[in-house]
Amino acid sequence: METLLHRLVAADTRGELERVTCEEFAESDRVQLAWIGGRDPETNGVTPRTVVGASDGYLADVPLTPVTDTPSESTAQPGLSRAEPAVVAADSHQTVLVEDTEATEHTAVEQTREPPWLEHARRHGIRSIVSFPLVYDDSLQGVLSVCADEPHVFDDAFTETTSVLADLLANGLVAVRRTRSLQSSPRVELKFSVDSRDCSLLELARAADGPVELRDIAPSGDGPPEAVVQVAESDQSAFLEAARELSVVESVQQQQGDDDPTIRLQFTRPFGASTLAKHGLVVREMTANTANCRVCVGVPSTMDTWTALDAVTTTYDGAELLAKRRRSGDGESSLSTDVLDRLTPRQREVVETAYREGYFDSPRGASSEELAAELGFSTSAFHRHVRIVERELFDEMFGSK
Repeated sequence: METLLHRLVAADTRGELERVTCEEFAESDRVQLAWIGGRDPETNGVTPRTVVGASDGYLADVPLTPVTDTPSESTAQPGLSRAEPAVVAADSHQTVLVEDTEATEHTAVEQTREPPWLEHARRHGIRSIVSFPLVYDDSLQGVLSVCADEPHVFDDAFTETTSVLADLLANGLVAVRRTRSLQSSPRVELKFSVDSRDCSLLELARAADGPVELRDIAPSGDGPPEAVVQVAESDQSAFLEAARELSVVESVQQQQGDDDPTIRLQFTRPFGASTLAKHGLVVREMTANTANCRVCVGVPSTMDTWTALDAVTTTYDGAELLAKRRRSGDGESSLSTDVLDRLTPRQREVVETAYREGYFDSPRGASSEELAAELGFSTSAFHRHVRIVERELFDEMFGSK
């Protein structure tokens, strides 16, 4: 554990953070497979991002999508869910443990047919699975799953220790993304309409009965951050009076800006815009009136759109996506660099080998079966890696459409 923590601290990319984590678990003789996946925006399931171990064929075969007939109450034995444990962990934000895939109590759910993922687990020699959600501020950053070839491998001490590690890893993933977002201009902008009691700016606009615009976010030590807002000069007196009456506002200070007078506010609770910034999003615009609040965020190339959507909708319950558009600007990295940075070493090896062997030519210079044999895994695993790379490439090219 101590060695892993040192390796995590030294890592400076998402791929490296995930790889060293999976490698640490895969070093155990009992662990067949350790992998980390992210939410799939198309299926609402989980897509593997980093895979280490001998049983990656399991991930090529098993369905990693939600199951509509999942029992509503499965907290007693969540491993009995009809969906694969990683999917359940992603949906519930709870650790999911399956102690023995061969045990009779794990072969049926409420007297219905056997969960389909169990058959794949047994066929690939997996006897026990534990999946940990990687959650930061209630926003899912991914799922860590560890699979062993013996039953009852993961005891309470293991799950408790790894749960702490999962929290640290989630924080690390966000920190890396935040750092990289500061070094590059966001490529995608998302615009939302927010009508939520969690939105302090909207509460201010309704109390003052007038529009309010966020101008800046100012950290204030260990307490809630301060916000600098702009209101029409004719509305300032009414705004100041209304703001001082709100329980969400700790203090109000009028100040003179370069062009227009602004108002500095300190809140009694976390401010949504600062929460989004902690996730690595760039808050480009935030304005509120009595009807709703409009929020525009820039999404860095290091963050997929699903993660950005999840961060905003977690911060503001019921936020509605209005628009998505791609920005162009100077100083941004090339398309190929952006895509390659998001690939694992194994994914890059697969697609580079396929390209150099003529798999994408017409006619093809090599078949998927030949390339899978050369790379040392199943044809289905080869196709899975290629699909992941294609999705990353197409999302970078056409994500704004």
